[in-house]
Amino acid sequence: MSFFSFFCTLFKSVTHVQVVNGALHLFGGYKHQRMHLVLTTNQEGVPVWTQEPDMPIKSCALAARALALLWGVPLVPVNHCVAHIEMGRLKTGISDPVVLYVSGGNTQVIAFARGSYRIFGETIDIAVGNCLDRFARVASISNDPAPGYNIELLAREARAQDKAANDACAAYEAARHSELMESPVPPEKKHGPVEGEGERETSPPAPAAPLITLPYVVKGMDISLAGIMSSAAAHLKANPDTPKERLCLALEETLFAMLAEVAERAAAHVGASDFLIVGGVGCNKRLQEMLGIMAAERHGRVGGMNNLFAVDNGAMIAWTGVLMYQSNKQCALDPREADITQRFRTDEVDVTWR
Repeated sequence: MSFFSFFCTLFKSVTHVQVVNGALHLFGGYKHQRMHLVLTTNQEGVPVWTQEPDMPIKSCALAARALALLWGVPLVPVNHCVAHIEMGRLKTGISDPVVLYVSGGNTQVIAFARGSYRIFGETIDIAVGNCLDRFARVASISNDPAPGYNIELLAREARAQDKAANDACAAYEAARHSELMESPVPPEKKHGPVEGEGERETSPPAPAAPLITLPYVVKGMDISLAGIMSSAAAHLKANPDTPKERLCLALEETLFAMLAEVAERAAAHVGASDFLIVGGVGCNKRLQEMLGIMAAERHGRVGGMNNLFAVDNGAMIAWTGVLMYQSNKQCALDPREADITQRFRTDEVDVTWR
């Protein structure tokens, strides 16, 4: 069966659940998953497209309008961020979380209130993913498979080095303590120096290197990230011998601490204890770990996803389009009059399916 015939069959004969499963099966091994046009159906037939144009969305919208007119079915506009949230809720099973949306183009803290997803805090300059990508370029960190992932690996290496140094220091102190407990009075104090033992003393191991200080800028519920990236780049220029993994560690720890702080503040405001991380940066294991520690202190949970569902994917558009159309068929647009907008904020969407 050809590619086109496969999708025609999906459009005509299967439910939305089967469409999502079929799309994931077809594109699961596809390396470049940044697809923002998914043509799928529920039982009545709904081509779905996204109004968030962080990709070549005009061509996708044109194709969606053409197919809607060709097949005579409704056209449903899907907000990109809301699609991330709904896919996260579906995959993690967390129904009412505080959402941390972190990607290359967005950094927002979101919670559901009064019929829509409200933005409680966001970046006032660049997004966290953009910050990491720009630092990777300055530090000549590879883009393969992704700059943010390579930064994560380097930071992980620095943490392993720090753990090894701290373990060595702890073992040394434990050995010293054991020696003192066995022999409170040094032999040389009691009987004079012992022959052959004058040079036995060893120097303590070097402790872990201190964390490089970077700007920590939280303004109420908003954060600023441009200064962190600039400061890290300036530090690297002034100290070219600084290991890249030390700067990657400092960058991650500072950025993620800021995100955890504003997320916790939003949770306190809405009385929530569960958290959901969506967007490409949400794949970072250290970010998930830090939010997990914070959530555990609030007796809550953190929902994180792997690379297949956290990054931009067609299934999230399809799923959200189905939810929208099933709850409110008036959300469909006339394909002959539909257009796209470059500014379609999360809190402008009426969430009729919750």
